[in-house]
Amino acid sequence: MGDRSEAAIRDELAQNLGLIEPGLSLVGVEFHLKNAHGARGFVDILARDSLGNLVIIELKRSESTSRQAIHELFKYTMLVRAGHGIGVERLRCFLLSTSWSELLVPFSDFVRSVEFAAEAKRLVLDDAGRVTAILPVPLVTDPAPVRLLPWHSIYLYDDADTRSAGALELANGMRRAGISDYVLALLDHRGEGGNVIHRSAIYAAVSMHFADGRDLVPYTSPEYAEYDLLTYRASLRVAAESIEIGYPDKLRQILRSWEVDRVVRGGHFSSDALWSDNGLISLMLSEDGEHSGWLEILASPRHPPGWKKSLARIAQFLEGNRNWSRGIEEVLGNLEHTATASLEIFNPRDVIAAVGHAVRHENTSAFPILELIVDTDGETRIFKGFACWDGTTRPADPTEVLGRVLAGGAAEYGGLYHFDLMGSHDPALMAYHGLSYELFEVTDGTFTRRFDAVDGGWVEFDEGQHHLFRPTVEFLLANQAYCRALEALTHVIEISE
Repeated sequence: MGDRSEAAIRDELAQNLGLIEPGLSLVGVEFHLKNAHGARGFVDILARDSLGNLVIIELKRSESTSRQAIHELFKYTMLVRAGHGIGVERLRCFLLSTSWSELLVPFSDFVRSVEFAAEAKRLVLDDAGRVTAILPVPLVTDPAPVRLLPWHSIYLYDDADTRSAGALELANGMRRAGISDYVLALLDHRGEGGNVIHRSAIYAAVSMHFADGRDLVPYTSPEYAEYDLLTYRASLRVAAESIEIGYPDKLRQILRSWEVDRVVRGGHFSSDALWSDNGLISLMLSEDGEHSGWLEILASPRHPPGWKKSLARIAQFLEGNRNWSRGIEEVLGNLEHTATASLEIFNPRDVIAAVGHAVRHENTSAFPILELIVDTDGETRIFKGFACWDGTTRPADPTEVLGRVLAGGAAEYGGLYHFDLMGSHDPALMAYHGLSYELFEVTDGTFTRRFDAVDGGWVEFDEGQHHLFRPTVEFLLANQAYCRALEALTHVIEISE
């Protein structure tokens, strides 16, 4: 390629900007970006495109200097925006390099993280070091994180030794079935006595990927058949006393009375340095809320990519819950740039399970609850959400209530419960029980405002309205016979009990 200098190549390109993109016009070479920050900034080539957008062009000739390119591009675009008031929608940048082996992955991440348009180009030079072509460089796609399917399997044993042998055979079966990524949590029940028949278990979860790279099923698909077939093949030689269905919230219940002895993992999860046991358990619990009733988020508008993802996650998690969804959207949509929001939601989307849990355990911990704390420059606002009773609705017959919503009644409920598919039916069932999702702003320990989804805004809340929004414990006390009958009709035995 000769020993022609980077400056000489830069000057050649400045006179032939059409090689980079047709319609570019030169603004300056080694253009000095004056600024009040004391930062040194000289853009290799500054141009305008055919639409009048400002275009920053950086040139890197060698492999060693190419590693500096991303830092310089970020600095120059910041100086243009901060020092000269150019909006991101009017700003573009090109990075030109002869070598992309070290630069491609970090520049691909750079392009995904910035708000302005950025493109990669490969410089092709002849033996004399002159530019013969400028080619587009395809960027590396954002690698999707490995995810676990929400359908799990539980293999139950009488003792830990038999369970350990089963785990070894199950891991071998996973590989035979072509399942590359899997997690097997080996569990033991705490304490003695009780009504637990089997005291050791394997809790198994697999990813959506085959060993050959194909996807098992679309991640959002409710289709269960292919997963069922694969896990059947994987467990053909596994001897277990009993096998049950699992899913993230069921695992959460199990871990209240069972402890993890160890974790067996395969595929992408093999490295215990990169994937801790606790990290894999969190993945199985679906703590991002995608396949669970729990969602915890800490985010700020200061970090746009994470903030955007958090807002989308909240909207998906609260789909069908109009009151909480719209109220949270209004609060977060009006936050200042400096604010930080901490949100925790328990939204199991199954009022039938909540009533059954309350009857069995004499508490209301299975009913939905929400807390949002917003901090803006030291000023704190608190919002709380609850399931509330209207104080008047008294359902009489659980068979009739279930039949209004589910064609198969209690029998259909059992299947939907096990596959965690009650979410779409929950709003109607809540209404038939006189229950609603309510969101309040709390000031100095007092409820001061309530969000009204019908009117689409916040309304003042005073003591005289409390009788309209009673806690779920009052519903349970006022409808004891009905709740016991509902629990008996829909009761599903959990191994955690």
